[in-house]
Amino acid sequence: MSAIACAPVKPETDVTPSPEHPQKVPKPEPAVEYSAVMYIESGGGTLKIKVWHAQEKDRTEITVLGSRRITILRKDKDIQWTLLPGQKTYIQKPRNKKVQEREKKLRYYKIGNNTLSGVETTVIKVTRKTEQGEKTEGRMWVTKDGIAIKSEFFVEKGGERNLVSMELKNLQTGRLDPSLFEIPRGYNEFFPHGSGIPGRNNGGTGSIIEKRKGL
Repeated sequence: MSAIACAPVKPETDVTPSPEHPQKVPKPEPAVEYSAVMYIESGGGTLKIKVWHAQEKDRTEITVLGSRRITILRKDKDIQWTLLPGQKTYIQKPRNKKVQEREKKLRYYKIGNNTLSGVETTVIKVTRKTEQGEKTEGRMWVTKDGIAIKSEFFVEKGGERNLVSMELKNLQTGRLDPSLFEIPRGYNEFFPHGSGIPGRNNGGTGSIIEKRKGL
């Protein structure tokens, strides 16, 4: 979901921002490290995810049917690790290029201020640049530390646009243990068939996995 050298969101003009007079602002970025519990709501129900954030690093943890899965995104290394604690294994992948390209097309506009659960926030409208102009994607409620404690976004699936909301609870700011964003000692890397690892038999597409000595 970081001691980032980043100032709070500031508009580019002195006109009071509003939905009728949105003011373009830089992409909100957290100015502090934090941990929280993220609740994502959609038509399919509610998803609970633990999140940790530091500069250029994110960690999420979810438990489904008793099985824990941890994802560590290292923007500083341009890679992503998926950890399976029950098996003490991990899979390494490059960052999702499609997501990065999509993020480059997003624009952010301040449209006002709002108090959310007792916290003063800046309300940001998010749009996406298209050939037909800018298309509204959703809204974010951002704290003075640059943390989006709530967001509402439209997600396109099956030709339909569905609203998905996210809110952070139990938010705690402060220095995090750097080991949260590293692969734990004793974990082994898995190489699925078809992964393109030199010297491996990558002709198959099944679920057989090869293993390398852990850290």
